[in-house]
Amino acid sequence: MIQTYIDNILGAINEQFKKETFFKYELEFIHKDITQYLSTFTRQNYDLLSNYLNELGYKWDLVIDDFSYSISQNDFQELTIEDIDETENILVRFSIYKSGKDILIIDNLVFNKYIKSIDLETLLKNINSLENEFSLINDNENFEINVNKENTVEISSQCHFRNLNTFPFNPDTFYFNNIDSSTTSILDDYFLKLSLVYCLIYLSDSSEIEKDKLHISISGNLTYKYTLDFKTLDISSLQFYHQICTWVYSEKNKIEDKLSLSKNIITSYISHGSLKINGSVFNSILSSNKIYIKGNISKYFEVRNKITDQIEQTISGVNKSIEVFSNNFQKSVFVFISFFLSVFIFKVVNKKSDIDKIFTEETSIIGVGFIIVSIIFLLASIAILIFDISRLKERYNNVKKRYQDVLVQDDIDKILNEDYEYKNEIRYMKKRVIIFGIIWVLSIITFTAVLFFTSEFLELSSIFPLKQQPNQSIN
Repeated sequence: MIQTYIDNILGAINEQFKKETFFKYELEFIHKDITQYLSTFTRQNYDLLSNYLNELGYKWDLVIDDFSYSISQNDFQELTIEDIDETENILVRFSIYKSGKDILIIDNLVFNKYIKSIDLETLLKNINSLENEFSLINDNENFEINVNKENTVEISSQCHFRNLNTFPFNPDTFYFNNIDSSTTSILDDYFLKLSLVYCLIYLSDSSEIEKDKLHISISGNLTYKYTLDFKTLDISSLQFYHQICTWVYSEKNKIEDKLSLSKNIITSYISHGSLKINGSVFNSILSSNKIYIKGNISKYFEVRNKITDQIEQTISGVNKSIEVFSNNFQKSVFVFISFFLSVFIFKVVNKKSDIDKIFTEETSIIGVGFIIVSIIFLLASIAILIFDISRLKERYNNVKKRYQDVLVQDDIDKILNEDYEYKNEIRYMKKRVIIFGIIWVLSIITFTAVLFFTSEFLELSSIFPLKQQPNQSIN
C-alpha cells in the first residue's frame, strides 16, 4: 500500500540511492527532465500519502534543492518552474521518518541489505531504541512480528552477562514459533538467532556480545568456551534450548538448582566443536531432576548404567532359551542314531543273515516309541520356548516400569533405543527356532521312513495302504 502512494507522488523514477533502517526510509534520484513529473506532484497524491503516514504517526518530506522546493506532512505547495530554470538532471530527495509502535518495512530488499550490513551490537542498539512494545510490518508480504521488550525474566545469578545493562532482553523477547519462513524478509531468521543468543546467555556461566560475536562459557561436568558468529549462527537447536530455558526459569525459587542440573546434562551432550543438541537432552534433564529431587544428581548416570545392565541380563535369557532348544534337538537326534546303530551292530555281531531287515518286532516297537517320544519332546520344547519368550517380555517390561519413577518415558526409550536390541534378539531367536524346528521334523520323518524300510515287523502299507487292484481273469 505505502509503495503505491510513493510511486503516485514520485512517478516512474530511475533510483540511484535508497536506504531503509528501523527509523528512516531515504530515496534520492535524479530527474533527467523535471517537467515530466509536474503531474505527479499534486494535492491529491499528497493527501493520499500524508493521510496514510499520519495514521502511523510518521513524518515525511520531499525536497528539490535546485528549486528551493519542499513539501512535508505539514505543508503542501505546488511545484512551479520558470522558463529560465534548469530542468535537466535535478536531484530529488524523499524521506520518511518512522516512529511509534508500528515499524513499517517499506522496501524489503533494501531493509534486508541494511540488516545484513550491521553487526549484532548495532542491531540490538536499534531494537533497544524502539518502543517497549513494537511491531515490524511488511504490507507487501503480509508479514508482521510483534515484540515485547519488557524483561519479566530475571537472569540467574550464576550467569554473568557483561552486556546486561545495555541489552536487557531475554529468550522470549525474540522467540516466535509461527513465523512464516516463506517470506523474503530476513527478520524472522535474525530474530530467531537473537532468541538463540539469549537462550545461550541465560544458560551460560559467562557471556559477552562484542560486535558480531557472542562469547560464552558453560560449565557442568566439563567446561566449554565458544566464540560464535551471529551471521552464521545455526538455529536448528533453538527449540530445544528454548524449551530448557523455559523450564529452568519457570519457577523463580528453583532457578539456581534447575540451572546447575541443566548445565551438567547439556555439557554431557555438546562438544568443543558444536553446540547442537536434540530433544533427548531435555528428557534427560527431566529425568535427572526427578533423581535430583530425591537427593543426588550423580545417581542419574548410575541409574542409566543400571537399567542398561539389567536389560542386557534379561536379553541374555534369549540366547539361553535358544541353547536349550538346540540341546533338546541334538539329544533327540543322538538318541535316534544311538538306537539305530545299537540294533544294527547287534545284528551284525550275531551274524544275522537278513541284514536288510534290521529291526525285529520288539525293536520296531521300541523305535516307534522313540519317535513318539521325540515328537512329544519337540512339542514340549516349542511350548517351553513360547513360555520363555512370554516370560522374557514380561521381565523386560518390568525392568522398564521399575525405573519410571525416576526416569521419564522418553528418556527410557532413548536409553533402550526404542527396544531395538530386545526386538532384534527376539527376531534372531525365532529365525533359529524355525531352522532347528524344520530340521527336527525332517529328522523324525527320516528316521520313521528308515525304521519302516528296515523293519521285518512294520510295513509301509500299514501307513500308506496300497490300492487294491481288481482281479483279472486269465483266458
